Amino acid sequence: TGNTTLANATTTNLFSTTASSTNLFSQLATIGTLTLNNILGISSGGTGQTSFGQGWLSSDGSALSASTSPTVNYIVATSTTVSNIFASTTTAPYLGLSALGAAGSPALTFTGDSDTGIWSSGANVLNFSTGGSERVRIDSNGYMGIGTTTPWLALSVKSPNAGGQFVASYDDSTYATLAVDATGDLKFTANGGDIRALSENLWICDNGACPTLTATSTAGNVFVENAITFGNGFSIASTTGSTSELGLYNGSGNLMLIFDDGA
Repeated sequence: TGNTTLANATTTNLFSTTASSTNLFSQLATIGTLTLNNILGISSGGTGQTSFGQGWLSSDGSALSASTSPTVNYIVATSTTVSNIFASTTTAPYLGLSALGAAGSPALTFTGDSDTGIWSSGANVLNFSTGGSERVRIDSNGYMGIGTTTPWLALSVKSPNAGGQFVASYDDSTYATLAVDATGDLKFTANGGDIRALSENLWICDNGACPTLTATSTAGNVFVENAITFGNGFSIASTTGSTSELGLYNGSGNLMLIFDDGA
């Protein structure tokens, strides 16, 4: 409804409209602009205060002396001009940042660690950096990328680490890893030694389409479309052109033994 200015009022609260007020932001929704002289200005119109003087905001980033600083935390700035420290919409207040930031200089960061924090590489994109490098990105589709700037599914992980991209752990010494190597092969490594599919079937098919097969039991089966090959090179597979014969082949691919269904 207008501007309210506190010039020399004494208050123990960070933001208040009277010297006796005990509410932190109780009046922000009903006034147009609240200004505390030489301290901080707040606007409910959505743009925030663009300048400030001395007081609770330290313009050079140094701590204020006990004689001039109240016993509350204060905001540290590196310039006497700040855009959108606090702003608001018609429904709720928010913290507005004047710059999107970058991987090496995030918009929201920490004292003494300015290359770690949160920033945005563009509209509807949220980025996270540590040590000056982007680590995580959430794009406009809601896809999260770890180690990649172009996530292509809900969770996309890219890492050239030969030890694996994922790890699931029971405790610090019992775990399993999943890795995609440089050739595109998928590898499972279980620290406990076993990989189990409980109450399920394992299908190994060619060209992404599995044939229609029926097992003698509903679970605990392995379906192989072509062949099972052993460590010595011998294989078991259907004989060429037959749906009723199973052949045993040696390491050179020569048929050694035929099993027939007797039909």
